[in-house]
Amino acid sequence: MTLLTRLFLLVLLAVVPALGMQLHSVLQLRSERAGEIVAQAERILHMVEGEQSHIVESARLMLAAVAEASFLRTNDVPRCQTYLNRLVRSSEGYRAISVADRDGRILCSGDPSRIGATMADLPHFRRALMEERFVVGEWQPGSSAAGSSAAGSSAAGSPDDGGELPVAVPFRGEDGTLGGVVTAALDAPWLTRNFAARPLPGNASLIVADRSGTVLVKLPAGTAGIGEKLPASHLALLGAERMGVAALPGLDGVPRVMAFSPATAGVRDLFIGVGIDQAAAMGAIDRATRDGVLMTLAGLVVAIAAAWIGGTWFIRRPVEALVHAAQCWRTGDSAARANLADRSSEIGRLGQAFDAMAETLETREAALRASERHTRAVLDALPVLIGVLTTDGVVVQVNHAAAQALGLPAKRIVGNPFGQVCCLSQGEDGAGGCARRWPRRRPAGRPGSTPRCG
Repeated sequence: MTLLTRLFLLVLLAVVPALGMQLHSVLQLRSERAGEIVAQAERILHMVEGEQSHIVESARLMLAAVAEASFLRTNDVPRCQTYLNRLVRSSEGYRAISVADRDGRILCSGDPSRIGATMADLPHFRRALMEERFVVGEWQPGSSAAGSSAAGSSAAGSPDDGGELPVAVPFRGEDGTLGGVVTAALDAPWLTRNFAARPLPGNASLIVADRSGTVLVKLPAGTAGIGEKLPASHLALLGAERMGVAALPGLDGVPRVMAFSPATAGVRDLFIGVGIDQAAAMGAIDRATRDGVLMTLAGLVVAIAAAWIGGTWFIRRPVEALVHAAQCWRTGDSAARANLADRSSEIGRLGQAFDAMAETLETREAALRASERHTRAVLDALPVLIGVLTTDGVVVQVNHAAAQALGLPAKRIVGNPFGQVCCLSQGEDGAGGCARRWPRRRPAGRPGSTPRCG
């Protein structure tokens, strides 16, 4: 593994903790933001639930007051009609307030067109009689909620008027037996306008539905969704045992975090859901995450580029110069030097030390060669025969006098066994015979066992 590769690995090891901290920070921010989204949805849900509970409770109190009126106990229909006409005119959000006998026939109503019609088949009427309590009914399409007339024809009602939400409470006669039901028809578009007057956050949506899953209020889509059925994903929440939070697509298909109050809890018989647009709510975190990741990656790229450039200039090239100089010395080029420009770094000081060592060795080698030349000159000047042999008897050096005495040039003497040199000098058996008698390398013998010439 090269030094540059190791440097890259060190850079990566240094950046990995930063990436880990960035990831941890992002996950923590997202977790905190997810908690804030849930808290925001629940807070809005409680506000809407309080408002809806106030509307329903007001309707209950009004119907309870009508149910206790004396004209119902005495069956005074004219007084009942006069009272209901006045009550409807003074009560905002109500289409009609009606009184029906036990058979479902409407005796008096704030909407005169409903008098004589029957509501015996309507669920809220039957439930009020059966459960003997205040009930919230199911969405009905306009004035058709009054049921059919005594003659059997359907009461007129526009399919585009937004419909109404019926509520009902039973009343008792003078003898204490059930005398019938007092009903009120809340105007569904009025409910939407009532909630729209309290603006939701820009990333929030509101759904109010009856116990069967029919939409009564849908914001911010206005009245366009009134009368529609909730999708299957929402219908599954109607029967939940308690309030909760779920992540699911809204009616507009946008993924939302929805805090919901089922029809069995909160405001009885009504489903309320507040959804927060998950993408919009997490937008700031997503942008911060993207920016953080891009900055971290940019830092990583810059760090790798700096490591590559710095490693090339300050590590790889100086080391290559040192290796090249050492290889030149191995091949005999004693003049090779590293010649590093940087003298202050550790590698620069190593190069300087290498050059100083090479300079010293070259000086010593030159001095040694000069000394050898001087010694040879002195030996050649002596009139005595001088030769230097190895322990194997191989001649490594002779002076001029010895070469003349042997009658051979020095280059034929040096490197050959002494006996072979003697044979060559005396011409014994010729060169071939001498070579056979005196091989070029002989086993090492005892000191002094080298044969003598002549």
